[in-house]
Amino acid sequence: MSRRIKGVSFDLWFTLIWSDDDILDEYTNARINALYNVISKYNTKISVEDVEKIYSYTAHFRMIINPRKLIKYILYAVGLDPSEEVIEEAFNAYDRATYKIKPYINNEAIYTLEKLHKDGFTVGIISNTSFSTNSIWRMLENIGISEYINIVISSANEEVKKPFPEIFYRFLSKAGLKPYEVVHIGDKYMDDVIGAYNVGMHAVLYRGLWDKYRIYREFRDEKLLNVCPRECYVINDLRDIFKIIEKLKA
Repeated sequence: MSRRIKGVSFDLWFTLIWSDDDILDEYTNARINALYNVISKYNTKISVEDVEKIYSYTAHFRMIINPRKLIKYILYAVGLDPSEEVIEEAFNAYDRATYKIKPYINNEAIYTLEKLHKDGFTVGIISNTSFSTNSIWRMLENIGISEYINIVISSANEEVKKPFPEIFYRFLSKAGLKPYEVVHIGDKYMDDVIGAYNVGMHAVLYRGLWDKYRIYREFRDEKLLNVCPRECYVINDLRDIFKIIEKLKA
């Protein structure tokens, strides 16, 4: 009998990896300084504090705008009328500023990804993030798991976030898989579970890193799971995904 599940997609932050305020500050400051170094060549009146302030204003849409467009808006905001060459220079500086970032790896992820890869599953990441696809690949290389990943979907590059269906459909299109052939795993009920269910994928809520995520330090309410439209799989260890895959075999 053929295996029904052919692919597994993961959320990135607080599922496969996690960070703290120090890492957040590190990549934020790296981006701001990289932008300032370029901008100050063309506008000598600008200060790094000015760049920081303008960058902070973009927080509410950084995850849903292509990074090159973001940089163009920032350059306009600091009084430049940039050429395509200047936009590319600033974008490259901004993007490369995060290439050395090394978040913490979820130890459960190493075994899980390696086994999925070895067993022939298509393995992907669907992430709500301001990081470009290239930046995510560099990050995965830094922590030693890029070889197990086939596809990376960044909400910034795609200009759409979970739980909206389009970001899941784009993963499915790149993977060449049907929704019912994929299990999606993530730490957020609405973004990951409901988002995946909405397009017909199987979904798993992962709680293993909730204690490291400040939003969840006061959130332990599982009542939402009682209104889940289909059976809700909930795991505290990523390695338990193999038990769920066994249950879902055709």
